[in-house]
Amino acid sequence: MLQGLPQRSGGGKLLGLLLALSASMSVAEDGANHRNGAKDNRAGAKDTVQSKPEPQRRILFRRALPQGLSVEINTLGPYRYIEVHFRERGGDFANRDSSLGTWAIQIPELIGTSEGFIFGFDPDRRWEPVPGQPNVIQYENESHPIGPDVAVAFAGQKKMINRNGRLKYRARVTVKGHRLEIEMETTNLSNKPTSIFTDICNRFHGRGNIWGWQNRTRVKVADEWILAKRLFQGDGFPASVRWFVRSRLPSSDYMHEFRPGSANDPRTQIIMSPYICMPLEDGIHTMLYGSPQGSMVFFNPDNPCVHSDAWNPDVAAGGTALQKTVLSVYRAPMAPAIDQFEREMQVEQTPQPDR
Repeated sequence: MLQGLPQRSGGGKLLGLLLALSASMSVAEDGANHRNGAKDNRAGAKDTVQSKPEPQRRILFRRALPQGLSVEINTLGPYRYIEVHFRERGGDFANRDSSLGTWAIQIPELIGTSEGFIFGFDPDRRWEPVPGQPNVIQYENESHPIGPDVAVAFAGQKKMINRNGRLKYRARVTVKGHRLEIEMETTNLSNKPTSIFTDICNRFHGRGNIWGWQNRTRVKVADEWILAKRLFQGDGFPASVRWFVRSRLPSSDYMHEFRPGSANDPRTQIIMSPYICMPLEDGIHTMLYGSPQGSMVFFNPDNPCVHSDAWNPDVAAGGTALQKTVLSVYRAPMAPAIDQFEREMQVEQTPQPDR
């Protein structure tokens, strides 16, 4: 049931939509996260390696896509971040009008094991094209233990800082038709099994997202796609910005870290789908976002962003977990766009064995 759907602005032939992805923001924000609707540094550490001067902006590829869309992927150098621009004029790569909105995606914002969040990653990684795969960019990184005196920009519980944790990962972004696929392939470098929790931050910026986003952004509670603002405003629910996916709860330590007492409170475990839906301001397109392995849905109303954070409960020593997050744009109203996205994601929901 869809209630309170905003009126669609009419008409006008949309000539296309440009997704432009560019690396942005600085390593100084490395691992920043959000708590109770205000930005903090829960997720990250100040990397101990001195960053190099940023290289010049590089255009990695430009492509025409289905539905009159077009895509441009750029990199500016700072690792983790890409920026996704939606455009009204397909193929007009010089057009900088952000009237349909912009997303800045940090891949990842944080990553952790059963023993807490991992730090000590190299801040000088770079998104690079993949030879023979013109619609793909990726980078790799590996953590190293950090000493007890190394400063960590982290506002959570001290016990959730895993200074000796060891992980390596490959982050990959693929443009496939109308969708942007984000893959995190994370390997457990420890000598014992662990869980893997991955936080990818999808931040709204640009007029088309920030203007009225709270009246357009929805999540699924029970069988209804409700306005997400009802959750963090306490409209029929205990007010909070963090909610857990009932079918894929993370460990009690992570639940308590993000929302104290939530592991024993079923009222916090009401999200029925890890996906977030946002009809775009143009009244023609609809964006859906999320991970089929999503365990927690999080909104920051003050510094607008959304999360659908993936969780794998058991990764063997030396094993690798593959976690996927998808952003899709449809030339369709909300209800048919949701139906199509859920059908497409059924394949992604099929459990893949951790290697």
